[in-house]
Amino acid sequence: MTRTDPYSGSRIARGVIHLLGGKALVSVAGIGTFLVLVQALPVEQFAAYTVLFALVELVDALSGVGVPHVLARYVPELYAAHRRRTVRHLVVVALALRGALLFAFAGVAYLLVPVVAPMVGLTGWEPAFRLYLVVVVLRVFAQAVFGVLESMLHQSLAQLGAGSVTLSRFVLLWGAAAQAKLDLHLVILIELATEAVGVLLLCGGLARTLSLRADDGGEDGAGWVRANLRRMLDFGFKGYLQHLLIMPFGGAVQRLIVGASLSTADVALFGFARSVADLARRYLPATMLAGVIRPVLTARYVSDRRFEDLVRAANLVFKVNAIGICLGIVVLHAGGRGLVDAVTSAKYGEGAVILLLLMLAVLLVSSLRLMLDHVSHAVERNGPLVVSNAVITLSILPGIAILPVAGVYALPLSNLLGLGFGCFVLVRWLRAGGFDYRYDAAGAGKMLLASAGGMAAGQVSTALQANWMLSVACAVLGFAVVAFASRPFDTADRALMAAMFRRR
Repeated sequence: MTRTDPYSGSRIARGVIHLLGGKALVSVAGIGTFLVLVQALPVEQFAAYTVLFALVELVDALSGVGVPHVLARYVPELYAAHRRRTVRHLVVVALALRGALLFAFAGVAYLLVPVVAPMVGLTGWEPAFRLYLVVVVLRVFAQAVFGVLESMLHQSLAQLGAGSVTLSRFVLLWGAAAQAKLDLHLVILIELATEAVGVLLLCGGLARTLSLRADDGGEDGAGWVRANLRRMLDFGFKGYLQHLLIMPFGGAVQRLIVGASLSTADVALFGFARSVADLARRYLPATMLAGVIRPVLTARYVSDRRFEDLVRAANLVFKVNAIGICLGIVVLHAGGRGLVDAVTSAKYGEGAVILLLLMLAVLLVSSLRLMLDHVSHAVERNGPLVVSNAVITLSILPGIAILPVAGVYALPLSNLLGLGFGCFVLVRWLRAGGFDYRYDAAGAGKMLLASAGGMAAGQVSTALQANWMLSVACAVLGFAVVAFASRPFDTADRALMAAMFRRR
């Protein structure tokens, strides 16, 4: 029986369709959930929720010990080679290890709640802290299973599980808010119930995917794992180390730092702005397609070793992301406080606009850093990521130092500088290793030009006393006109996209 390429153009196209359909549903429900929480929860409860929410990323990073990195790198390689028995063996062993470590870590955290809660500004919220740890365990394990399904391009199963959780959570939260019964305790209970359903759906989908077929052959899956164990341990350890190094730079740790250092009002403001930035990152076009991009980049590079194609694909994805981020900056600049007040029921002032603009600028540079991460991952070079992430993480120290003076703006400012220097360091290390990564400076310049055009159009509209909605419309139009005229995507970009989807 002829075996088709698991990462063929037809499978990529089908995966993209399922992914976009699922993400469209998830994005609407996710944004709706965020708005319900911002508007319905009192400021002090929302401040506590933002700190609790940070636990997911924190526990995910600390308890991973390189397992997610091993799965993300080697599942596509094995799946592309039709080694289904080996894939099954690797996934089952890795997820069992992931689950055991996760439960052990959460158990220790449960015992330490009385000590940790006052350190992160959760004094008085200890019962909520303990209950939310159950949510954390379920969500982190679901993310691990989701990642395996994405690595194999089984987007329909992955999106079914994720979409069911997000949609049901939104409906239940909205219903409780409509009856004026929503508080932090009920929010946690709803998240716990919906995450449990999501874990069951995702695990069922994965079990179906890993079931063996008659034509799967008789390769020794355990033998391959033993033969490549040193290689996987080395890659996983470096991946875990670079993840730990970048963790203080991430939103989770920064929420905890702000929670321990600033007033409740500032914690809520920072949590709001950070949540907006996280939503923007999650629903950017290229970020939504990350479940297709990473395994495809890895599988294609493993098959032909053409680094120049990998670089062009990475630059292309960055430009797609940059369109969404720059457009967000333009919209926020034009809408200003009127837009923010409409979203938050006027709970936050002018400071929220400045903070959000800073967060989006950080997101733009972070998007470039993400693509460099994908490139390093594909060429199996986690070493440079360790050095780069160490440099980026060190940038948080000046931010902490100026917190008493700059308040909620301190960390984003230091993040912006650290990310830029970290990207520079990573590219230099890749080049030293024989991987000559080159930025698409011309394409990035055209994005900035479009942003300037949109902001200018919005500013003119505001000067003519237009309301914020009309100013936003003018700014978006200005951005679109300049972007269309400057053509940031060249002929080679379009040819690359066409080639990926034509390949069988």
